[in-house]
Amino acid sequence: MSVHTAIISGSRVYPVKVSCAPGPLTPLWIKGGHLKEAEVRELCLRVQMAMGLSEALPLEVVIDAPKIQDTIAAYDFPVALAMMIALEKVPLPTDRLFAMGELSFVGEVRSFRGAFPVARAIASGNLGDFDQVLFPRMDGCDAEALAGGVSLDRLVLPCTLDEVADYLRGRNRMTVAAGSPVQLSSLSERTETQVRESKAFASNGSLGCTPGCGRILLIGPPGSGTIARQVGSLLPKMTRVESEEITATCSIAGFSPGGLIHHRLFRAPHHSITAERMFGSKTWPGEVSLAHNGVLFLDELTEFEPSVAQRVLRTKPHKLPWLSRPALIVAAVQGSGSQVAGARLSKLRPLFDTVFRVRGTELCDD
Repeated sequence: MSVHTAIISGSRVYPVKVSCAPGPLTPLWIKGGHLKEAEVRELCLRVQMAMGLSEALPLEVVIDAPKIQDTIAAYDFPVALAMMIALEKVPLPTDRLFAMGELSFVGEVRSFRGAFPVARAIASGNLGDFDQVLFPRMDGCDAEALAGGVSLDRLVLPCTLDEVADYLRGRNRMTVAAGSPVQLSSLSERTETQVRESKAFASNGSLGCTPGCGRILLIGPPGSGTIARQVGSLLPKMTRVESEEITATCSIAGFSPGGLIHHRLFRAPHHSITAERMFGSKTWPGEVSLAHNGVLFLDELTEFEPSVAQRVLRTKPHKLPWLSRPALIVAAVQGSGSQVAGARLSKLRPLFDTVFRVRGTELCDD
């Protein structure tokens, strides 16, 4: 019998099957999954220790995964579950099982990056129809947050492999307690003072055209960039699709939002950031992707590496492996600076749609 799981590549989720059967007279070995030899040895060791096996058994695990490179996977839990079934430590399930998660050396089922997009793919039926969905306990709210998604009677949230074994033997019935989605306040936290300031900026009409501008440059004295933090409050409320998109990206980045993110995120990377951290890689979203549907703020614009700043302002969303369409890109720079800073600004300024001069709390067209 196969245990179903998934891999993540970019913004897409693909189905995977894990099966286990007696192998030749060799220790446990795992084939497939596009794993390197060192990764296979590490996975074998981790699963054996998590299951409490004192010696390697002659088993062969086959991971039937699409031929896609640079993916995010959490094979520990489904491999251990397939081995438990092959070793007859649990009865042969008659249901279609989906499992995904990592394991500690003492058998704890741990969270994994990308729980939310995987749960969304299961809820939409893109990965198939499953009778039971096994997620780490801490990731249950990700699946539960999906309206019309994984029903609570199908969702099993174990903390340890022993709990999984007891559940499959029929000794206990793990239920899911309903919980409310938690917003990702650690990424975008607004104080009461910021709320009052944003209302003041909106009332004077200075930012009236902001939501439709795309790329805005603020020129003014030090501290002018604080205005950019209020811009997000003037943008329209996010739709459910937009909320699911940024929640999935944050989940893959390892932020574990715990539910849908309903507010537009504000990201302000330091000017020393590298290109890889700004734009991400095939397995990790960058700052541009984390600002998807939100605000990307570039303070001290001329201090950024010129190639990074130009790429941020020029890059098209489809050029990156992740959804990367900030609703606004706002940059701030002082009115006077060094000759080098002036030369950099002269090259970057034409890339902006709108340029404002900051005078106090007012913005004037430059």
